[in-house]
Amino acid sequence: MQAEYKGSNTLHIAAIKGEEDKGYGSILMHHLKEKARQENIQYITGDLVKRDYDHVDRLMYFYEKHSFDVTVDHDEKCGEIVWNDW
Repeated sequence: MQAEYKGSNTLHIAAIKGEEDKGYGSILMHHLKEKARQENIQYITGDLVKRDYDHVDRLMYFYEKHSFDVTVDHDEKCGEIVWNDW
């Protein structure tokens, strides 16, 4: 997982890579959320991009499972995710 700080209260997910359906993404997401809480970071954000649109339903399920708000523009084939811990 690649993530970077955006300001003082946001972590932004740049990429999650690895084998699918093994639970690694969930393990990494739990760790990232734990890290955000330890550092009093309110938001974790990310972008859904056109190159990932062929599996957007799987991405939506994953992020919603981890309490993210997911917004998708199906016409533009893009979207965003936001986790707000407060």
